[in-house]
Amino acid sequence: MAADAQLALAAVLTLVVVLGVLGNIAVVISICRTRNLLKSNHYYLLLHLAICDLLYLVFFTEGIYGIFKDDPVWMTSISYFWCKLLWPAQTFVFTAAPNFLVLISIIRYRSIVQPLKPAISRRTLKLLSTAVWVLAIIWTIPYVIVLKFDKTSGCNEEWPLESLSFAYTIFLANVQYFTPATILSIIYFKICKKIIKQNRIMSMNTCNQLQQQNVRVPTSFQSLRYRNTKTFLVIFVIVTCFIVCAGPLQVTMIVSVMRSKELPSYDSWLFVPYMLGTVVLNPFLYGVLDSKVFSFFTHLH
Repeated sequence: MAADAQLALAAVLTLVVVLGVLGNIAVVISICRTRNLLKSNHYYLLLHLAICDLLYLVFFTEGIYGIFKDDPVWMTSISYFWCKLLWPAQTFVFTAAPNFLVLISIIRYRSIVQPLKPAISRRTLKLLSTAVWVLAIIWTIPYVIVLKFDKTSGCNEEWPLESLSFAYTIFLANVQYFTPATILSIIYFKICKKIIKQNRIMSMNTCNQLQQQNVRVPTSFQSLRYRNTKTFLVIFVIVTCFIVCAGPLQVTMIVSVMRSKELPSYDSWLFVPYMLGTVVLNPFLYGVLDSKVFSFFTHLH
């Protein structure tokens, strides 16, 4: 029964990875091949996010193969490479992606809440993006150092003190989830508040005009209201998916370190909602609610 559950988990994760890879590859190709999108700060950051998600999915295929193989030391012939490079690489992109979500939220905040301020320069944006990548590498170095490979037990963390393991896990949880979730919630709450206020003012002005002139609702007002509603929907869905889907996995990892135990096999199912909510759905959410994301492919028809 346990073997059947493992195979079911591997099959579900395989489907999730395939969907995510196809979606993120489509976003990368579309943005790279559409010059107007590359000039936009928002799509420039969205490109980085898609690259992060794509890399994570590619690296995660190793874990799926390990489930199918059902052998912790199946990769003996390339053990050092797998243990010292690919596992930390997963943590690296796992750490970078949420921080690109934060940068995207800052861009949205500037354009909606502070539209009169000059846009962030591309040079500044490149520096911020580079900082996200570099910091993610630095924060992953301790993990690289403590990873050791043994022919009997596979790749494991060997910390000199258990307290260091717990401290590092808490630190990563804050960098990967709690801090980004807090910042995203605050920024997007302010954005939504601004959108609601803007819609209310527009509605009052339009009603007054209609009463005085007895004419139809202006097309410009309808367009702005539709755009605001779509922006609100994108914000709500993305933030909700990140907070709801990524939280259980982070909390479970912290608890497992506190108890000095490995992640239970049934908790591996938590990777399914995590990957769906934070890695796989991103390109499709942006694509459905923003036609420009897949504009390169729509123009081919």
